[in-house]
Amino acid sequence: MANYLELCQQVLFELNEANISTVTASSGFTQYVIDTVNRSMREIDSEERGEWPWNYNSGSTTTQAGTADYSYASTQVRSVDKESFILEPTDVVTNGTFDSAVTGWTSNSAGGTAAYSNTSGYGRLGLTPSAATSTGAAAMYQALSVTAGEKYRVYTQVFNDDIVLTVGTTAAGSNILTKTLTLDNKGDGKFFDSTFESTSTTVYLQYSASASTELSEVDSVVCVEDFKPVSLKVTSLDEWRKRYSQNETLSSPAAHGRPQRVVLTQNRKFKLSPPPDKNTYKIRYDYWAETTDLSTNASIPAIYGQYH
Repeated sequence: MANYLELCQQVLFELNEANISTVTASSGFTQYVIDTVNRSMREIDSEERGEWPWNYNSGSTTTQAGTADYSYASTQVRSVDKESFILEPTDVVTNGTFDSAVTGWTSNSAGGTAAYSNTSGYGRLGLTPSAATSTGAAAMYQALSVTAGEKYRVYTQVFNDDIVLTVGTTAAGSNILTKTLTLDNKGDGKFFDSTFESTSTTVYLQYSASASTELSEVDSVVCVEDFKPVSLKVTSLDEWRKRYSQNETLSSPAAHGRPQRVVLTQNRKFKLSPPPDKNTYKIRYDYWAETTDLSTNASIPAIYGQYH
């Protein structure tokens, strides 16, 4: 795919004009050609209301309790896919896919080794006991910020050998949950689904291995409030004003709750209705972005090559 400089060179060649080696520091007709390339892309992009596949993006916004109005994740939003708004719980785990090694996790090994594992070519948490006893256990935990009294669901992917999952109110504690994640076939990985009810605003999620001296691996760790993601209906601003605004502009607790609707406002923002009662909801959506002008020699246009 041609970059900005190559596109300008192609236009100049077709016009039988002198070639250039950079898109900066030009003047006269050459600068006009350079600017025209961007104008042409903006013109193409304006067709179909700008809703081209190369402009399609996804974004998300985390709620703030009591706040109804939100900006999009990008300042370049042109229009929003009205069918794409989804409310889902926020994952409270940091680095649950171990893309950043074991950042956010703390070792609590008795005699074994808990470390980043890349033996399979995928980043995972590797637990290798030094002996098949509690004194040889390998373990790692993470402190999670949660809401006391709420039910949570933990998703875990396990490989190679069995893992013990514990949740407690102290580091490496197990007073809330203890569960052995047993593999039916130790050559295959398996997903596990576990639930617990938090009794504190901080809990400690730990994985440990001590059943054998074999390497056990953990990946794809997620911990969210126990409710299913739901689609949010887009309601017009006029309908919201007529049916909901009088109650939702109050400061009483009854005016807040789990959002059920999205209202697209006139200033390229959106409103949640009712206003959220928690900081732990995530709103996901898809949108079409504005075109970004090319600026350097190596800039690559988002527009597909056949339109060049």
